[in-house]
Amino acid sequence: MFGWFRKKEESLQEFADNRAAFEYACTHLPNRILLEAVIPAIVEEEGRRGRDGERFFSIRLADPWRT
Repeated sequence: MFGWFRKKEESLQEFADNRAAFEYACTHLPNRILLEAVIPAIVEEEGRRGRDGERFFSIRLADPWRT
């Protein structure tokens, strides 16, 4: 009876590397670009640094239609 209130254990999926996790996000998660949404992304390459210390990156957003 008191098992109803017990916290359910979550199993986390483990991936071989970041690219494998990104591929999983592309195919299994409902990634919709909405205001203030959290969208999985992977850094493709690091860019330059700006005058004020900002850093630029080329990223790829996860979506199920990418090729």
